[in-house]
Amino acid sequence: MKIRHVVICFAVAHLASFGWSASAKVLEGISDHSSGLPPLDAQYRPVAKFDDVAPAKAQPLNKWYHMPDWLAGVWQSKQHSLIYQFNYKTKKEWEAKNRFSYYLAEERFGKQKDSQGGIWDLPLAPLVNKALSKDFVSYHHITNIEYLYVGDDGMVMRIRSVVTLVSRAGSEIVSAYQQESISTRLPAGENLMRVRDSIKVYDIEGHPLRRSKVEAIATRVGPFEPLNERNGLDLKAMFIEFLKSEKKDSLVPLWCQVL
Repeated sequence: MKIRHVVICFAVAHLASFGWSASAKVLEGISDHSSGLPPLDAQYRPVAKFDDVAPAKAQPLNKWYHMPDWLAGVWQSKQHSLIYQFNYKTKKEWEAKNRFSYYLAEERFGKQKDSQGGIWDLPLAPLVNKALSKDFVSYHHITNIEYLYVGDDGMVMRIRSVVTLVSRAGSEIVSAYQQESISTRLPAGENLMRVRDSIKVYDIEGHPLRRSKVEAIATRVGPFEPLNERNGLDLKAMFIEFLKSEKKDSLVPLWCQVL
């Protein structure tokens, strides 16, 4: 505890040089990127036949997190600013201003509500997102999501994923890489949230390639609504099981207690 306190105080003392708020810098200091990752399994490597079912077979850890009111709901961001990048091979880094990319990103925080009105979220991983082009399909396999901190002043999560580019003609993997994101979310006003992502990319052997930082402002576009099923998972039942395993029976939703 003493060591962590010293690190946090050191970070706060150097905020001015980074131009970030105290809350943002302290939260971002909760965790750093992995120096390396394990090599990719054979199923993700180039020339392998892609199996879009295999990544979804594993079940997520049934660990729920209480969500503060400012975070619960559906969020969207469209304008994203790339502010920093470092290349591990060339050792070159650069900082940028006013370099924007435009794409729609959506996040949802909160899946179930307890008997006292508290909102809880379950990180759902593994899951797979895909994007289509003329000759290829890009698959983003999110293998792990971990909430490192959730509070009234912000949240920090670590997301690990594998990205594969698959030929539409032969269903073979053409290229692949690994990715780890340390993602910070900060309240920025009514229905506004500051997004800060530090993204580190690794090759198929787990060696680092590059690191970048992206910022955006997200807008809450929808309130919390219960999500009872996702990817074949009974989220209602999983939530109740979690509460009981944590000795929080008083928080079990009333509709369940009646049954």
